[in-house]
Amino acid sequence: MKIALDVDDVLGAFYPTMCRTFNKPELLVNIWDGRGDCLWLAKKFPELYKDLGFWSTITVLSNPASITFDFDYYITSIPQHLHDIRESWLLSHGFPKKPVICTLYGDKVKTMQELGLNVLIDDKPETIKKVRKAGMTGIQFVPPYMNNYSKSDPHTIKHLSEVNDILKKLKFKEEIKSLLKS
Repeated sequence: MKIALDVDDVLGAFYPTMCRTFNKPELLVNIWDGRGDCLWLAKKFPELYKDLGFWSTITVLSNPASITFDFDYYITSIPQHLHDIRESWLLSHGFPKKPVICTLYGDKVKTMQELGLNVLIDDKPETIKKVRKAGMTGIQFVPPYMNNYSKSDPHTIKHLSEVNDILKKLKFKEEIKSLLKS
């Protein structure tokens, strides 16, 4: 299996860093709905893409030691001009050295298909739905400040150490399918 990891709100605490930067309260929210208490966030993105310093101040959300599985790429929704800052952030915080792919306004599904990836670990529910609809595995990571996820979804995690169990089950299913075909 070829696996990719999202960065913001999976490895780095993007939303809490935004709250600290703009002096806003950190709430339990659906950070991707762009409504209510998070309306301000969407309006700040253009500013952030120009503020190179912000990207170095993102605090760590997931300890690099919690990545107990092999993966192939980081796929992150930021402009290409932030690539080197993102790569430096990952390395300076002890994350494994892997290629960083930027997909701002791009399509993570298309990127996964181009790279031959099977699995994406991402926090954004809409992205997970698109990945699954395309026939690949989307594992939704739920940061502690997010409230819009399905508690009954077997591919939803709150800690990266849970990925191994999902991968084992996926491999087992593939083995069963292979045996049934022969």
